[in-house]
Amino acid sequence: MQIKKLFIASSLLISSLFIPNAAIAQNHGTPGQFDFYVLTLSWSPDYCATNGIRDPQQCGSGRKLGFVLHGLWPQYQTGYPANCSTQKLPLEVKRRFANLYPSPKLYDHEWEKHGTCSGKTPAEYLALSKKLKDAIAIPAAYNRPNKPLRTT
Repeated sequence: MQIKKLFIASSLLISSLFIPNAAIAQNHGTPGQFDFYVLTLSWSPDYCATNGIRDPQQCGSGRKLGFVLHGLWPQYQTGYPANCSTQKLPLEVKRRFANLYPSPKLYDHEWEKHGTCSGKTPAEYLALSKKLKDAIAIPAAYNRPNKPLRTT
């Protein structure tokens, strides 16, 4: 499967900019049958400004995260598959890919909703997610910002 689109946005804007209607999700799609992936990064300072109290794992004191992996999402030309199986993400696979996501709870959520539709094993899905995330060249100013950052 090729990566045809790359979408980077604040976690607050993802649904409104890219997927205007969550009802277009095709629950229980067929694993491995989709048109392309969307690699989604979110801007952690923006997320933490509104969710910091509820998410100390990502937003705790000293974390200073910049762009973080939100997910790798199989997509159709219109809509997306979701929750394609009930296969769980093994703990040993999560440990092998430590710090791939900004918080532990995001591993299970992303695997269950999106990874199960990839047609890949949990390890293959996280390996592809890591490979693609690591291939993105993020300017230094956006990596672990020391102070709040605003830009156009």
